[in-house]
Amino acid sequence: MKIKRVVRLFALLFATVGLWSCDSLLGEEESGSGLSSLTKDAEFVATSVVAQHHPDSSVNNEPRENFLLEFVGAEQAGVCDVLILDLLAPDGAESLVGEYVVGYEGDFVALSRYDSKDPNTGLLYSDGSLYAEAKNGYLTDYFGYLTKGTITIQQLEDGTYNVAVDAKSVYHTIKMTYTGKIELRVF
Repeated sequence: MKIKRVVRLFALLFATVGLWSCDSLLGEEESGSGLSSLTKDAEFVATSVVAQHHPDSSVNNEPRENFLLEFVGAEQAGVCDVLILDLLAPDGAESLVGEYVVGYEGDFVALSRYDSKDPNTGLLYSDGSLYAEAKNGYLTDYFGYLTKGTITIQQLEDGTYNVAVDAKSVYHTIKMTYTGKIELRVF
């Protein structure tokens, strides 16, 4: 997991730099817990995805497959919707296909917010599955970690994928769909 965290940090930096045409609105935090600053429901169709597979991950000393997916929607008024999914599958799973439950337990899990400490720098940061808006290539303070719901990933006969997210971030609903290719980069 140490390598995954370092790679995730670099991937997140790379991904935000890649979003040069996006921006966001700031909202007020609902819960004071750092889980969400959303002030409305979000629903979008993703137009692109960046995907990583970390096959040698472990959680609580249990081997797991870890998939990190970043979906981006079309720019509207300078703002892009972004959904980052931090998914765990059983050890040996060879594809993304499955129904993932938001939380921390189960065979197929979309991890909710968790805090990590980088062993090299000592810095504490939050990770997990979240919705955010992006502007000028950067995720903004308008975000919401997924707190419950499901992510369903199906592979079609032509090799493309259908991804459907039906989740919540504290009080607000997060829905996203994507149909297309997903090319996993293995780390």
